[in-house]
Amino acid sequence: MQQIILTGKKTGIFPVRTKMGKKVAVIGAGPSGLQAALELRKEGCQVTVFEKMPVRGGMLRIGIPAYRLPRTILEREISYLDRLGVKFELNCEIGKNKPFSEILENFDSVIVAVGKQQGRVDTSWITGMQKEFSVLRDF
Repeated sequence: MQQIILTGKKTGIFPVRTKMGKKVAVIGAGPSGLQAALELRKEGCQVTVFEKMPVRGGMLRIGIPAYRLPRTILEREISYLDRLGVKFELNCEIGKNKPFSEILENFDSVIVAVGKQQGRVDTSWITGMQKEFSVLRDF
């Protein structure tokens, strides 16, 4: 059975199960963290996403130029999670701003969905070469 999520306004129709009573922390608000949050929320879990950056979306937001992926479209897609009741804590680096032990105490489960924002190719032997991520971030 499908139901309209949380408000009387038309926010989108999602199949949602009744509340499970489980609290899940997702570390990382990139594509995999956002998808995990969506699926867990649809299963009835309370979900909180922790992100060290000041924005949601990970490399979708900071790695893909706006002319390729307009920010309004990205934010509209992410806003579905807000309407589903997913909570976000931005500017929150686990281990620095919040101890991991606190996450383990306050949540039933933890999903670690952090990205690798430094690139995958070892270019240390090439002089004058910039890492892939820094070029995308600064673009």
